[in-house]
Amino acid sequence: MRAARSLAALVGLALCACARTGAVERASGSGGPATDPPAPVAVVAGSRITKGELSDFLYARFREPWTEALDQLLSERILALERGRLALTVPPAVLDAAVHAEVAARTAQLQARFGEGADLAASVKAYYGLDLDRWRREVLRPRLETRLLLHRLVRLSSRSQDQVLARVIVTKDAERARGIRARLDRGADFSLLAVRESEDLTKLTGGVLPPVARGDLAVPAVEAALFAAAPGTVVGPLEVSTAAGREWHLYKVVERLAPWSGDAASLRDQLEADLARTPVSTTEYDRWAASARRRHGVTVFAPDGSVLRTDASGR
Repeated sequence: MRAARSLAALVGLALCACARTGAVERASGSGGPATDPPAPVAVVAGSRITKGELSDFLYARFREPWTEALDQLLSERILALERGRLALTVPPAVLDAAVHAEVAARTAQLQARFGEGADLAASVKAYYGLDLDRWRREVLRPRLETRLLLHRLVRLSSRSQDQVLARVIVTKDAERARGIRARLDRGADFSLLAVRESEDLTKLTGGVLPPVARGDLAVPAVEAALFAAAPGTVVGPLEVSTAAGREWHLYKVVERLAPWSGDAASLRDQLEADLARTPVSTTEYDRWAASARRRHGVTVFAPDGSVLRTDASGR
């Protein structure tokens, strides 16, 4: 997960440049005013490779990291929209600790791969053309600050709303789902059944889900059923259509969480303590990202200009 996110971040930097350059390339080729050719990313035997060509290549050959990078870029654009309004900041001590931990982790990875003599400073110099201190200050620190700000936006967005704590059991067979519900109605333990019967990764934790806020789930009917149920209630089985096909979900509502009140500044200590207890999970981040894209009305295009998807708000 971490390696994929890191690769996605690197690809994302290329995508930003490619998108801007591609627009210039298309404009200059459509009868617009003449412009200087875009700076190449490489030259082979005198032939230029442009940023637009790099974007096309990444899309054609490395679709998964291309998509992950674009999703991260979209999240950072939404962060830019929300950051000023919420006055979000990262405590300097938290950022310092994150930078220190990242340097240590990268040093350990480098030495594990190339031996104890591997030198992070030499690797940074070869890759970025920067000394280690400047790389930490100008590259690593801003990147980590953005990541940590995103975590704070994700958590603040969810905690500022009504939330439901729930467990889930997922199965791809309707009859099996009905049998599980019958066992629950006879008093079977939900978490144990989740471990034994669920076909979702949440089975590893007894079906525990991150807190669900209004707007988090892509299926409004499931969300409405969870918020309508009292703590202790079993909900379902509910039929859910996914990219992989139909599934049947059973939920147990564990607790309702009241929303935090106050502005971001007044909640800063509470937010930091909450994150220290429970870091943002991949599921929590992905839910926020999907909800935020729907709320802001995001459309994603392929390099050829065709629409890949539109995340329009239906709420």
